[in-house]
Amino acid sequence: MAPPDSQLLDDFVHRKSDEAFREIVRRYVDLVHAAAMRQVRDPHVADDVTQATFIVLARRAAAVPAGHLAGWLLKTARFCAKDALKKQTRRSHYEHEAAIMKSTVSQAPDASEAEIAASLDDAMARLRSKESTAVAMHYLQNRPLADVAAALGVSAEAARKIVSRSLVKLRGILQRRGVVVSSTAVLSAALLHQSAQTAPAALAISAAGASVQSLSIAKGAIHMLLWTKIKAAAVVTAAVALSGGTGAVVLNYTLAAPPAQQSPTPQPAPPIAEASVPASQPAEFNSPFLHLVGCRIQQTVELKLTAAATQPSAVTLYEQQYSQVQWTIEPDLAAKAAGYTVSVAPSDDPEGAQITRADKDSRGQLLLDQLKDPGEYDVKVSAVGPDSKPIAEAAAQVSVEPLPSTLIMINDIRDDDTIRFLFVGQFLNESNREFRDNQFQKSNFVHLEKMSDDQGRPLRFTVSRQGRMFQYRYTLNDPVDPGQPVLYSYAGTMTDLVRNLGGAMRMYSMSRSPGNNAPTRRIELYLLPAGAKLVAVTPANLPTKIVDGRVQIYMEVIIPPGGSNAVSIRYRMPQ
Repeated sequence: MAPPDSQLLDDFVHRKSDEAFREIVRRYVDLVHAAAMRQVRDPHVADDVTQATFIVLARRAAAVPAGHLAGWLLKTARFCAKDALKKQTRRSHYEHEAAIMKSTVSQAPDASEAEIAASLDDAMARLRSKESTAVAMHYLQNRPLADVAAALGVSAEAARKIVSRSLVKLRGILQRRGVVVSSTAVLSAALLHQSAQTAPAALAISAAGASVQSLSIAKGAIHMLLWTKIKAAAVVTAAVALSGGTGAVVLNYTLAAPPAQQSPTPQPAPPIAEASVPASQPAEFNSPFLHLVGCRIQQTVELKLTAAATQPSAVTLYEQQYSQVQWTIEPDLAAKAAGYTVSVAPSDDPEGAQITRADKDSRGQLLLDQLKDPGEYDVKVSAVGPDSKPIAEAAAQVSVEPLPSTLIMINDIRDDDTIRFLFVGQFLNESNREFRDNQFQKSNFVHLEKMSDDQGRPLRFTVSRQGRMFQYRYTLNDPVDPGQPVLYSYAGTMTDLVRNLGGAMRMYSMSRSPGNNAPTRRIELYLLPAGAKLVAVTPANLPTKIVDGRVQIYMEVIIPPGGSNAVSIRYRMPQ
């Protein structure tokens, strides 16, 4: 029987076995070369990318997750391909474009499969490591489910479910990227077609005999891998800091007073309030987007622990956010509790649960790592007694979806009819290059005073006037890799938007269009001046409430591509 991948990796890492490495290359060279060809569309560059991918493996084999070799190789090949294309573009932009056009015409089997192949590797990168490995082995290598089960360390039935659900998820990712796939059967056929592609017989994989181009590409890919880990570690570090007392701004947060003189120079971000909402806070609006952490959204799963078993609640969250679970429990049960356990398990892998513990005074738990990837999860919170046995519990079925384009705006309407605002923008970098600089336009009634990144750090920006518009250009502190979220915020003042209708009557009206080519989630919170009475609001079904003597109006909508949303508010100022 052929040794499993895990044994070959162990032999190579700990015993420096060249035979083990050659066997890994033999098993996966076709998979890697086919992925390279899909992305670079040039046989010679694909050879360099393939060589570079296995050079990275030779140098970082110890970092490969157990059972996930196929997925890891695809991810590494993607980084190598991106680095190769970047280097090739620098050498000769026009020759590169011609090579792509020629390769596309000569190699694409048909239009639908060509579209799938062009977006496949970026879409595969959106899957979890286990999922991309399952799809790669079963479809791109045409290996039986028994091999997938052995690699992942699960039963054949569990492997079948993982493959099936991963294929459904992959189809959804492609659909959201504009690649229409009518069914999973069509997608599986396209993937199996990719498995028929083989690497050139003359392609030799050897670190000793690697070309200069392959070594350079490998170096760039290793840098990308390390940078990805550094960014992940930074997010975890931020989460630890948040739990220690920096935390979130609630949406009924009142914006700071404007400075004496407006300036386009960014100012330091305002201090951030406590991470957990105090018990004295009024109930929040019913939305998964309740808090801001820098520019990231803190989403909450709320559970009520009871002694009797109840049906799990269904919750939808979004990736790349600060997710947490909060719970309440009856006082008599809380008095008996010695602590709490929080379990988060992928629905298709109950044995892969991550369990954390909280002390008896806790009422919430950050789940930053457990719920960071798209997928289905089973979350359970248990109150345990001194004997560690559960005395109360609650559960939720959580669906983590890819981050949509999200725009959030908090509008604090003042007595003098000016509006202090905070805007937060979130979207995925779906290009094939780093995202660092961007620009946008605002009408001359919008006056920006500061911009911040997702960690609250000031962003550099410039402003120029073009007729009735202001042109803003900003630069991120850290570049954002393809497939990663871009998060930023800006704050300032708006004037001339509130009309005096005579006497004490006022009206605010505005229609906004995101201008995106994808559905956009827009969230707006309006705070009327203290003591003002709401007369009418359009749309009429917007939820309202009074907090600290001020009317709050909340809106959360999905705006289709090319669409807009309009809001009109009439109110009476206090006499």
